[in-house]
Amino acid sequence: MAATRDEFPKLVIRTVGLRAGYICSHPNCRKLTTGPHSDPAKHVITGEAAHIHAAAPGGPRYDPAQTPEQRKSIANAIWLCAVCSKKVDTDWAAWPDHELIRMKNEHERWIDGQEMIPKFPEITILTRSGLRLHANLNTIAQEDLQRLREQQMIISNGNRVPLHNVKLALFFPEEVGATGPCSWNPGTHLTLRPAHEGWTVDSVAETNTVAAAKEVPTTNHLLAISQIPPGECVDLSFYTANPVEVRIFDTPEGPWRPAPDPDTAFPENHLMFFLEGSYQFVLRGEYVTVEILLPLKYKFKDRVIASLPVQVSREPWNVSPMIRFPGVELRG
Repeated sequence: MAATRDEFPKLVIRTVGLRAGYICSHPNCRKLTTGPHSDPAKHVITGEAAHIHAAAPGGPRYDPAQTPEQRKSIANAIWLCAVCSKKVDTDWAAWPDHELIRMKNEHERWIDGQEMIPKFPEITILTRSGLRLHANLNTIAQEDLQRLREQQMIISNGNRVPLHNVKLALFFPEEVGATGPCSWNPGTHLTLRPAHEGWTVDSVAETNTVAAAKEVPTTNHLLAISQIPPGECVDLSFYTANPVEVRIFDTPEGPWRPAPDPDTAFPENHLMFFLEGSYQFVLRGEYVTVEILLPLKYKFKDRVIASLPVQVSREPWNVSPMIRFPGVELRG
Protein backbone atom coordinates (compact mmCIF):
# COMPACT_ATOMS: atom_id res chain seq x y z
CA MET A 1 0.00 0.00 0.00
CA ALA A 2 1.35 3.44 -0.95
CA ALA A 3 2.45 5.67 1.89
CA THR A 4 0.11 8.47 2.85
CA ARG A 5 1.28 11.85 1.60
CA ASP A 6 1.01 14.86 3.86
CA GLU A 7 -0.19 17.37 1.28
CA PHE A 8 -0.52 21.10 1.92
CA PRO A 9 -4.01 22.46 2.66
CA LYS A 10 -5.34 24.96 0.12
CA LEU A 11 -4.87 27.83 2.58
CA VAL A 12 -1.15 27.00 2.99
CA ILE A 13 -0.69 26.82 -0.80
CA ARG A 14 -2.40 30.17 -1.28
CA THR A 15 -0.50 31.84 1.57
CA VAL A 16 2.98 30.65 0.55
CA GLY A 17 2.24 31.78 -3.03
CA LEU A 18 1.12 35.21 -1.88
CA ARG A 19 4.12 35.59 0.42
CA ALA A 20 6.36 34.87 -2.58
CA GLY A 21 4.45 37.30 -4.78
CA TYR A 22 3.70 34.29 -7.02
CA ILE A 23 7.32 34.60 -8.18
CA CYS A 24 9.65 31.60 -8.18
CA SER A 25 11.87 31.75 -5.09
CA HIS A 26 14.97 30.58 -6.96
CA PRO A 27 17.14 33.74 -7.17
CA ASN A 28 18.41 32.90 -10.67
CA CYS A 29 14.88 32.29 -11.97
CA ARG A 30 12.35 34.65 -10.41
CA LYS A 31 9.79 33.71 -13.04
CA LEU A 32 6.30 35.10 -12.54
CA THR A 33 4.01 32.11 -11.99
CA THR A 34 0.58 33.67 -12.42
CA GLY A 35 -1.11 35.25 -15.40
CA PRO A 36 -4.34 35.75 -17.31
CA HIS A 37 -6.63 32.93 -18.47
CA SER A 38 -8.48 33.04 -21.79
CA ASP A 39 -11.61 33.36 -19.68
CA PRO A 40 -11.51 36.97 -18.39
CA ALA A 41 -12.93 35.81 -15.07
CA LYS A 42 -10.08 33.34 -14.41
CA HIS A 43 -6.32 33.24 -13.94
CA VAL A 44 -3.57 30.63 -14.46
CA ILE A 45 -1.01 29.61 -11.84
CA THR A 46 2.10 27.82 -13.11
CA GLY A 47 3.95 27.65 -9.78
CA GLU A 48 3.50 25.36 -6.82
CA ALA A 49 4.09 25.03 -3.11
CA ALA A 50 6.96 22.55 -2.97
CA HIS A 51 7.83 20.50 0.10
CA ILE A 52 11.16 21.34 1.73
CA HIS A 53 10.98 18.01 3.55
CA ALA A 54 9.15 15.40 1.49
CA ALA A 55 5.45 14.68 2.06
CA ALA A 56 6.08 10.91 2.27
CA PRO A 57 8.91 8.46 3.11
CA GLY A 58 11.43 7.98 0.31
CA GLY A 59 10.89 11.49 -1.05
CA PRO A 60 13.47 14.28 -1.30
CA ARG A 61 14.78 15.42 2.08
CA TYR A 62 12.21 13.36 3.99
CA ASP A 63 12.47 13.91 7.75
CA PRO A 64 10.97 11.06 9.82
CA ALA A 65 11.15 13.24 12.93
CA GLN A 66 8.52 15.59 11.55
CA THR A 67 4.86 15.18 12.49
CA PRO A 68 2.20 15.15 9.74
CA GLU A 69 1.16 18.64 10.85
CA GLN A 70 4.73 19.92 10.44
CA ARG A 71 4.99 18.41 6.94
CA LYS A 72 1.76 20.16 5.95
CA SER A 73 2.67 23.50 7.52
CA ILE A 74 3.76 26.65 5.72
CA ALA A 75 7.18 26.36 7.40
CA ASN A 76 7.77 23.29 5.21
CA ALA A 77 6.68 24.99 1.98
CA ILE A 78 8.57 27.03 -0.61
CA TRP A 79 7.04 28.60 -3.72
CA LEU A 80 8.74 27.54 -6.97
CA CYS A 81 7.93 27.48 -10.66
CA ALA A 82 7.24 24.04 -12.13
CA VAL A 83 10.75 23.80 -13.63
CA CYS A 84 12.63 24.72 -10.44
CA SER A 85 10.37 22.49 -8.35
CA LYS A 86 11.32 19.57 -10.59
CA LYS A 87 15.01 20.46 -10.30
CA VAL A 88 15.15 20.60 -6.51
CA ASP A 89 13.24 17.31 -6.18
CA THR A 90 15.14 15.43 -8.90
CA ASP A 91 18.66 16.55 -7.98
CA TRP A 92 17.72 16.90 -4.35
CA ALA A 93 21.17 16.10 -2.95
CA ALA A 94 22.30 19.42 -4.45
CA TRP A 95 19.41 21.16 -2.71
CA PRO A 96 19.56 20.37 1.02
CA ASP A 97 16.82 21.58 3.33
CA HIS A 98 18.88 24.43 4.82
CA GLU A 99 19.53 25.83 1.34
CA LEU A 100 15.82 25.84 0.46
CA ILE A 101 14.96 27.48 3.79
CA ARG A 102 17.59 30.17 3.20
CA MET A 103 16.33 30.70 -0.35
CA LYS A 104 12.73 31.03 0.85
CA ASN A 105 13.60 33.50 3.61
CA GLU A 106 15.74 35.68 1.36
CA HIS A 107 13.10 35.67 -1.35
CA GLU A 108 10.41 36.81 1.07
CA ARG A 109 12.69 39.62 2.26
CA TRP A 110 13.20 40.60 -1.37
CA ILE A 111 9.44 40.63 -1.97
CA ASP A 112 9.00 42.71 1.17
CA GLY A 113 11.14 45.38 -0.46
CA GLN A 114 14.23 44.99 1.67
CA GLU A 115 16.37 43.48 -1.10
CA MET A 116 14.49 44.19 -4.34
CA ILE A 117 17.16 46.73 -5.30
CA PRO A 118 20.63 45.15 -5.01
CA LYS A 119 23.32 46.97 -3.10
CA PHE A 120 26.19 48.55 -4.99
CA PRO A 121 29.00 46.20 -5.86
CA GLU A 122 31.93 46.75 -3.54
CA ILE A 123 34.86 48.04 -5.59
CA THR A 124 38.31 48.50 -4.14
CA ILE A 125 41.52 49.53 -5.84
CA LEU A 126 44.86 49.56 -4.11
CA THR A 127 48.51 49.70 -5.05
CA ARG A 128 50.18 46.52 -3.89
CA SER A 129 53.52 46.54 -2.16
CA GLY A 130 55.96 45.08 -4.65
CA LEU A 131 55.18 43.10 -7.81
CA ARG A 132 53.83 39.58 -8.27
CA LEU A 133 55.22 37.32 -10.95
CA HIS A 134 52.94 36.54 -13.86
CA ALA A 135 53.13 35.32 -17.46
CA ASN A 136 53.29 38.98 -18.52
CA LEU A 137 56.07 39.65 -15.98
CA ASN A 138 57.99 36.42 -15.48
CA THR A 139 61.15 38.09 -14.19
CA ILE A 140 61.50 41.18 -12.03
CA ALA A 141 64.60 43.36 -12.04
CA GLN A 142 65.36 46.20 -9.68
CA GLU A 143 64.46 48.71 -12.39
CA ASP A 144 61.01 47.08 -12.70
CA LEU A 145 60.41 47.69 -9.00
CA GLN A 146 61.21 51.36 -9.57
CA ARG A 147 59.31 51.75 -12.84
CA LEU A 148 56.21 49.60 -12.35
CA ARG A 149 53.36 49.48 -9.88
CA GLU A 150 50.86 46.64 -9.50
CA GLN A 151 47.29 47.87 -9.10
CA GLN A 152 44.73 45.40 -7.74
CA MET A 153 41.04 45.91 -8.39
CA ILE A 154 38.42 43.74 -6.66
CA ILE A 155 34.74 44.03 -7.64
CA SER A 156 32.51 42.01 -5.28
CA ASN A 157 28.82 41.25 -5.67
CA GLY A 158 27.46 40.72 -2.17
CA ASN A 159 23.89 40.40 -3.42
CA ARG A 160 21.84 37.26 -3.98
CA VAL A 161 21.19 38.26 -7.59
CA PRO A 162 23.69 38.59 -10.43
CA LEU A 163 24.89 41.96 -11.66
CA HIS A 164 25.02 42.27 -15.44
CA ASN A 165 26.86 44.35 -18.03
CA VAL A 166 29.31 46.08 -15.70
CA LYS A 167 31.01 48.83 -17.71
CA LEU A 168 33.65 51.10 -16.21
CA ALA A 169 35.90 53.79 -17.66
CA LEU A 170 39.22 53.91 -15.79
CA PHE A 171 40.69 57.40 -15.42
CA PHE A 172 43.97 56.38 -13.86
CA PRO A 173 46.97 58.43 -12.73
CA GLU A 174 49.38 56.04 -14.46
CA GLU A 175 49.47 54.36 -17.84
CA VAL A 176 47.85 50.94 -17.78
CA GLY A 177 50.08 48.24 -19.23
CA ALA A 178 49.88 44.44 -19.11
CA THR A 179 47.54 42.55 -16.81
CA GLY A 180 48.87 40.66 -13.81
CA PRO A 181 47.37 37.87 -11.65
CA CYS A 182 43.59 37.76 -12.15
CA SER A 183 40.66 35.53 -11.24
CA TRP A 184 36.93 35.50 -11.89
CA ASN A 185 34.02 33.10 -12.43
CA PRO A 186 34.57 30.85 -15.49
CA GLY A 187 31.18 31.91 -16.92
CA THR A 188 32.11 35.59 -16.86
CA HIS A 189 33.43 37.35 -19.96
CA LEU A 190 35.78 40.27 -19.28
CA THR A 191 37.59 42.75 -21.51
CA LEU A 192 40.01 45.56 -20.65
CA ARG A 193 41.16 47.80 -23.48
CA PRO A 194 42.47 51.33 -24.09
CA ALA A 195 39.76 53.91 -24.71
CA HIS A 196 41.84 55.46 -27.51
CA GLU A 197 43.54 53.33 -30.14
CA GLY A 198 46.33 54.35 -32.50
CA TRP A 199 45.06 55.75 -35.77
CA THR A 200 46.14 56.63 -39.31
CA VAL A 201 44.64 58.74 -42.10
CA ASP A 202 45.19 57.66 -45.69
CA SER A 203 44.61 59.24 -49.11
CA VAL A 204 43.97 62.83 -48.07
CA ALA A 205 42.80 65.04 -50.98
CA GLU A 206 43.51 62.11 -53.32
CA THR A 207 47.18 63.08 -53.61
CA ASN A 208 48.70 62.89 -50.14
CA THR A 209 48.99 60.15 -47.55
CA VAL A 210 49.17 61.22 -43.92
CA ALA A 211 50.11 58.88 -41.13
CA ALA A 212 49.45 60.29 -37.67
CA ALA A 213 51.80 59.43 -34.84
CA LYS A 214 50.42 56.59 -32.76
CA GLU A 215 49.05 57.59 -29.42
CA VAL A 216 50.97 56.43 -26.39
CA PRO A 217 49.09 54.32 -23.84
CA THR A 218 46.63 56.52 -22.00
CA THR A 219 45.37 56.51 -18.46
CA ASN A 220 41.88 56.05 -19.83
CA HIS A 221 40.90 52.37 -20.20
CA LEU A 222 37.53 50.65 -20.57
CA LEU A 223 36.56 47.60 -18.52
CA ALA A 224 33.55 45.47 -19.48
CA ILE A 225 32.28 42.49 -17.44
CA SER A 226 29.38 40.40 -18.71
CA GLN A 227 28.13 39.47 -15.25
CA ILE A 228 29.19 38.95 -11.65
CA PRO A 229 27.22 36.06 -10.07
CA PRO A 230 25.80 36.34 -6.55
CA GLY A 231 28.49 36.18 -3.89
CA GLU A 232 31.26 36.19 -6.51
CA CYS A 233 33.99 38.71 -7.26
CA VAL A 234 36.30 39.76 -10.07
CA ASP A 235 39.91 40.07 -8.92
CA LEU A 236 41.88 41.94 -11.58
CA SER A 237 45.40 43.32 -11.38
CA PHE A 238 47.54 45.15 -13.89
CA TYR A 239 50.93 46.80 -14.06
CA THR A 240 51.15 50.57 -14.50
CA ALA A 241 53.99 52.95 -15.31
CA ASN A 242 54.70 56.55 -16.27
CA PRO A 243 52.74 58.67 -13.79
CA VAL A 244 50.79 61.63 -15.14
CA GLU A 245 52.78 64.86 -14.97
CA VAL A 246 50.53 67.43 -13.35
CA ARG A 247 51.01 70.90 -14.75
CA ILE A 248 49.43 74.20 -13.92
CA PHE A 249 49.22 77.66 -15.56
CA ASP A 250 51.45 80.54 -14.51
CA THR A 251 48.58 82.83 -15.52
CA PRO A 252 45.24 82.16 -17.22
CA GLU A 253 46.99 82.90 -20.53
CA GLY A 254 50.44 81.69 -19.56
CA PRO A 255 52.35 78.50 -20.40
CA TRP A 256 52.11 75.17 -18.65
CA ARG A 257 54.57 74.53 -15.87
CA PRO A 258 55.02 71.51 -13.58
CA ALA A 259 53.20 71.71 -10.27
CA PRO A 260 55.79 72.05 -7.46
CA ASP A 261 53.80 69.70 -5.22
CA PRO A 262 51.06 67.78 -7.10
CA ASP A 263 49.70 66.33 -3.86
CA THR A 264 48.68 69.80 -2.69
CA ALA A 265 48.16 71.54 -6.04
CA PHE A 266 44.37 71.13 -6.09
CA PRO A 267 41.51 71.51 -3.59
CA GLU A 268 40.28 68.44 -1.67
CA ASN A 269 37.13 68.15 -3.80
CA HIS A 270 39.09 68.22 -7.08
CA LEU A 271 38.79 64.75 -8.62
CA MET A 272 41.16 63.88 -11.46
CA PHE A 273 41.26 60.09 -11.11
CA PHE A 274 38.25 57.81 -10.81
CA LEU A 275 36.21 54.95 -12.25
CA GLU A 276 32.86 55.81 -13.79
CA GLY A 277 30.26 53.64 -15.47
CA SER A 278 27.22 51.49 -14.85
CA TYR A 279 25.86 48.02 -14.17
CA GLN A 280 22.47 46.34 -14.57
CA PHE A 281 20.24 44.02 -12.58
CA VAL A 282 16.97 42.32 -13.42
CA LEU A 283 13.80 43.52 -11.69
CA ARG A 284 10.44 42.03 -12.62
CA GLY A 285 11.93 40.62 -15.81
CA GLU A 286 13.46 43.90 -17.01
CA TYR A 287 17.00 45.26 -16.89
CA VAL A 288 17.53 48.25 -14.61
CA THR A 289 20.67 50.37 -15.12
CA VAL A 290 22.54 51.99 -12.22
CA GLU A 291 25.27 54.56 -12.81
CA ILE A 292 28.19 54.68 -10.38
CA LEU A 293 31.36 56.63 -9.62
CA LEU A 294 34.38 55.36 -7.70
CA PRO A 295 36.64 58.26 -6.59
CA LEU A 296 40.37 57.52 -6.46
CA LYS A 297 42.99 59.27 -4.39
CA TYR A 298 46.58 59.26 -5.61
CA LYS A 299 49.76 60.14 -3.77
CA PHE A 300 52.08 61.43 -6.47
CA LYS A 301 55.24 61.20 -4.37
CA ASP A 302 54.66 57.58 -3.38
CA ARG A 303 52.72 56.55 -6.52
CA VAL A 304 50.00 54.92 -4.42
CA ILE A 305 46.32 54.64 -5.40
CA ALA A 306 43.48 54.21 -2.89
CA SER A 307 39.76 54.03 -3.59
CA LEU A 308 36.86 55.68 -1.77
CA PRO A 309 33.34 54.14 -1.49
CA VAL A 310 31.16 53.74 -4.58
CA GLN A 311 28.61 56.52 -5.10
CA VAL A 312 25.85 57.28 -7.60
CA SER A 313 26.66 60.86 -8.62
CA ARG A 314 29.59 63.23 -9.06
CA GLU A 315 28.58 65.26 -6.02
CA PRO A 316 30.39 66.87 -4.26
CA TRP A 317 33.37 66.48 -6.57
CA ASN A 318 34.74 68.94 -9.08
CA VAL A 319 35.50 66.26 -11.69
CA SER A 320 38.37 67.07 -14.03
CA PRO A 321 39.82 63.94 -15.66
CA MET A 322 43.34 64.12 -17.05
CA ILE A 323 44.00 62.31 -20.35
CA ARG A 324 47.45 62.06 -21.92
CA PHE A 325 48.23 62.15 -25.63
CA PRO A 326 51.61 62.58 -27.34
CA GLY A 327 52.63 66.23 -27.12
CA VAL A 328 49.31 67.27 -25.59
CA GLU A 329 47.81 67.27 -22.14
CA LEU A 330 44.09 67.85 -21.77
CA ARG A 331 42.60 68.81 -18.49
CA GLY A 332 38.86 68.25 -17.94
